[in-house]
Amino acid sequence: MLDGLLYSVSGAMILQNYKEAWILAEEKIETIPVLRFLYYYAKYLHLLRIRSLHQSDAEASVSGDAHFVRQQEKLSQEIAGHIRRLRPTPGDGALFFLYGKLLRNLKKIDQAINTFVEAISLEPKIIESWLELADCMENRAEIVRVASQLPNHWIHQYFLGKAYGHVGLIDRAFSCYERFQRLGFAGNPDLNNAMGKLVMTTDPPNSLRFMDSARQFCSARLNDVDSYSHLLFILDDHVKMRILADDIVESGRYNAECSIALGNFYGLLGDHDKAVDNFSRALRYNPDLHHVWTLIGHEQVELKQTELAMKSYTNAIEADPKEYRAWYGLGQTMEILRAHASALYYFKRAFENCPSDTRMLLALGDTYQTLNKTSDAEMCYWRAYQVDADTVVLVRLARMFEKLGRYGRSAELYMKYTADVQAEAADSLGTSLADREDAEDLGHAYLYLSKYYLLHRLFANAFEESQAAEIFRDCKEEAHAMQKQISRMQAEFHDNPEEYVHVEPARLGFPLWKESVVIDNDTM
Repeated sequence: MLDGLLYSVSGAMILQNYKEAWILAEEKIETIPVLRFLYYYAKYLHLLRIRSLHQSDAEASVSGDAHFVRQQEKLSQEIAGHIRRLRPTPGDGALFFLYGKLLRNLKKIDQAINTFVEAISLEPKIIESWLELADCMENRAEIVRVASQLPNHWIHQYFLGKAYGHVGLIDRAFSCYERFQRLGFAGNPDLNNAMGKLVMTTDPPNSLRFMDSARQFCSARLNDVDSYSHLLFILDDHVKMRILADDIVESGRYNAECSIALGNFYGLLGDHDKAVDNFSRALRYNPDLHHVWTLIGHEQVELKQTELAMKSYTNAIEADPKEYRAWYGLGQTMEILRAHASALYYFKRAFENCPSDTRMLLALGDTYQTLNKTSDAEMCYWRAYQVDADTVVLVRLARMFEKLGRYGRSAELYMKYTADVQAEAADSLGTSLADREDAEDLGHAYLYLSKYYLLHRLFANAFEESQAAEIFRDCKEEAHAMQKQISRMQAEFHDNPEEYVHVEPARLGFPLWKESVVIDNDTM
């Protein structure tokens, strides 16, 4: 009798006849844990479907339709009442998971955490309970406290990795994932995807290595295709993005994640209208994917629809105030509108919610510089450099001091910049400096140093820097001209140092020069 009833309920769930499923399960919910879960889960899925069917793009509200919120509240109270009446058994782990998910949807995070802990204690094999719990964590102290209450299970290290990654502690998260690998899960595609997502912004090539490994496990596997497409977008990899789009179309699976991947595909191609259409479709499939509003905002900025973009970013923030990419998008939009003070506020909020992403610090530094707050700009730039030693930070600092006429400070930074680049080149044999993405900045740095040394009559240093500059196409002619000038001035200086007339700083690009030229006797 039970097997027949369970078969009927399961069949109704598979056919998405959710109302039929809970009606069939209702008579046994007091005694059979699995039917108890299916009864309430069918009601929950029915709510989600009703919400999706009644939600058009024009009516979509990320703060949640008031009716849907009330229905979730009602369902959570019904489950809570049932839980109070029964003595929980391991079979009720799934019901506690569903109750915790509802509490999390209703922003009752503390209650949700306690419920997920109870769900895991009852049945640690339900992986979704661990994953949902990880996404509820707010800081390291809370992770340590909650982890101490959980059973010793093989998924424990994966939970810690996801939790630490959620709060931005990337190194700790990566270490936990590596320990999980050593438990025998080195080839697990979900683990490889998780590790790839962890370093997506800080180390895209390494992230691609992890995610490609997950894709090679099974090319028809479409898990995490949204994250994979984000990475390909960052890397501007048109070939792999097209292959991914073809795999999605051939599979015939159209869900939220696939729609996001197709949106990224069209965005990379520059077809921003189709990108918006696919991102909007993803929201219709799953209105809880609030970060998709941020993606829509990015595309609307490309379409120069700034008002719509601001509304999309605001929608994302209303749903999740910690969505730092939406705060960052608002800041960029304000920069476009030249509202720099407002941009500064939004960039600060972005940094507060993701202090490990140096883009936020660079944006703050650029905005402070625009507002002539150079000491604040310098602080932001140096902090960004301390986080990941990105040489682009040194260039921005050097150019800032260059504009301010602090040429000596600028020269120091260009020296450090070129030294860092040379060290990187030594580690990556076969890569020409002229082929680097920052080749223009690098050529400018070498020319700058050549002129700076020339003003200080350090002719050998000046000639060496000009030689370094001549490998860059845009600097080649100027570098050759500098070498001729250096040779001529060096000859004049050695022939008759007392009558030597030094070159005017302004002629070499130093209009605000205030330093006195110090003669180095070693050059004489």
